[in-house]
Amino acid sequence: MFSSFYSLISVAHDVSALERGFRSYADICQGWSDKARVAIAEKNAALERLHAAVDREREAKEWEKKMAEEVSRLKVELESVRADLGSTNFELELACSKLESA
Repeated sequence: MFSSFYSLISVAHDVSALERGFRSYADICQGWSDKARVAIAEKNAALERLHAAVDREREAKEWEKKMAEEVSRLKVELESVRADLGSTNFELELACSKLESA
Protein backbone atom coordinates (compact mmCIF):
# COMPACT_ATOMS: atom_id res chain seq x y z
CA MET A 1 0.00 0.00 0.00
CA PHE A 2 2.78 2.40 0.89
CA SER A 3 4.58 1.53 -2.32
CA SER A 4 1.54 2.40 -4.41
CA PHE A 5 1.17 5.64 -2.40
CA TYR A 6 4.79 6.53 -3.04
CA SER A 7 4.32 5.60 -6.68
CA LEU A 8 1.36 8.00 -6.87
CA ILE A 9 3.44 10.72 -5.20
CA SER A 10 6.26 10.03 -7.63
CA VAL A 11 3.87 10.19 -10.58
CA ALA A 12 2.29 13.39 -9.22
CA HIS A 13 5.75 14.90 -8.79
CA ASP A 14 6.72 13.86 -12.32
CA VAL A 15 3.48 15.30 -13.71
CA SER A 16 4.07 18.51 -11.76
CA ALA A 17 7.64 18.76 -13.08
CA LEU A 18 6.40 18.03 -16.58
CA GLU A 19 3.72 20.71 -16.23
CA ARG A 20 6.34 23.25 -15.03
CA GLY A 21 8.48 22.31 -18.03
CA PHE A 22 5.58 22.78 -20.44
CA ARG A 23 4.69 26.10 -18.79
CA SER A 24 8.30 27.25 -19.10
CA TYR A 25 8.36 26.12 -22.74
CA ALA A 26 5.08 27.96 -23.43
CA ASP A 27 6.49 31.14 -21.84
CA ILE A 28 9.61 30.92 -23.98
CA CYS A 29 7.51 30.32 -27.11
CA GLN A 30 5.29 33.29 -26.23
CA GLY A 31 8.38 35.48 -25.81
CA TRP A 32 9.71 34.45 -29.21
CA SER A 33 6.26 34.91 -30.73
CA ASP A 34 6.09 38.45 -29.32
CA LYS A 35 9.58 39.23 -30.65
CA ALA A 36 8.61 37.88 -34.08
CA ARG A 37 5.43 39.99 -34.07
CA VAL A 38 7.47 43.12 -33.24
CA ALA A 39 10.02 42.29 -35.95
CA ILE A 40 7.24 41.82 -38.52
CA ALA A 41 5.65 45.14 -37.53
CA GLU A 42 9.03 46.91 -37.84
CA LYS A 43 9.61 45.27 -41.24
CA ASN A 44 6.19 46.40 -42.46
CA ALA A 45 6.82 49.95 -41.24
CA ALA A 46 10.20 49.98 -43.01
CA LEU A 47 8.56 48.72 -46.21
CA GLU A 48 5.94 51.46 -46.03
CA ARG A 49 8.69 54.08 -45.62
CA LEU A 50 10.58 52.56 -48.55
CA HIS A 51 7.47 52.61 -50.76
CA ALA A 52 6.85 56.24 -49.80
CA ALA A 53 10.45 57.15 -50.67
CA VAL A 54 10.19 55.38 -54.02
CA ASP A 55 6.92 57.21 -54.76
CA ARG A 56 8.52 60.57 -53.87
CA GLU A 57 11.51 59.77 -56.10
CA ARG A 58 9.21 58.84 -58.99
CA GLU A 59 7.23 62.07 -58.53
CA ALA A 60 10.47 64.07 -58.43
CA LYS A 61 11.67 62.47 -61.69
CA GLU A 62 8.32 63.18 -63.35
CA TRP A 63 8.46 66.80 -62.13
CA GLU A 64 12.07 67.12 -63.37
CA LYS A 65 11.06 65.77 -66.80
CA LYS A 66 8.09 68.15 -66.94
CA MET A 67 10.32 71.11 -66.01
CA ALA A 68 12.90 70.11 -68.65
CA GLU A 69 10.13 70.05 -71.27
CA GLU A 70 8.91 73.47 -70.06
CA VAL A 71 12.43 74.92 -70.26
CA SER A 72 12.83 73.52 -73.77
CA ARG A 73 9.49 75.01 -74.84
CA LEU A 74 10.41 78.38 -73.33
CA LYS A 75 13.79 78.37 -75.12
CA VAL A 76 12.04 77.78 -78.45
CA GLU A 77 9.58 80.56 -77.66
CA LEU A 78 12.44 82.90 -76.69
CA GLU A 79 14.25 82.23 -79.97
CA SER A 80 11.04 82.90 -81.87
CA VAL A 81 10.55 86.20 -80.02
CA ARG A 82 14.19 87.16 -80.69
CA ALA A 83 13.68 86.43 -84.39
CA ASP A 84 10.48 88.52 -84.41
CA LEU A 85 12.34 91.32 -82.59
CA GLY A 86 15.15 91.23 -85.15
CA SER A 87 12.65 91.34 -87.99
CA THR A 88 10.76 94.20 -86.33
CA ASN A 89 14.01 96.13 -85.74
CA PHE A 90 14.96 95.65 -89.38
CA GLU A 91 11.55 96.91 -90.53
CA LEU A 92 11.81 99.86 -88.12
CA GLU A 93 15.27 100.79 -89.38
CA LEU A 94 13.97 100.52 -92.96
CA ALA A 95 11.03 102.78 -92.15
CA CYS A 96 13.34 105.27 -90.42
CA SER A 97 15.69 105.37 -93.40
CA LYS A 98 12.72 105.95 -95.76
CA LEU A 99 11.56 108.81 -93.54
CA GLU A 100 15.03 110.34 -93.47
CA SER A 101 15.39 110.11 -97.23
CA ALA A 102 11.97 111.61 -97.82
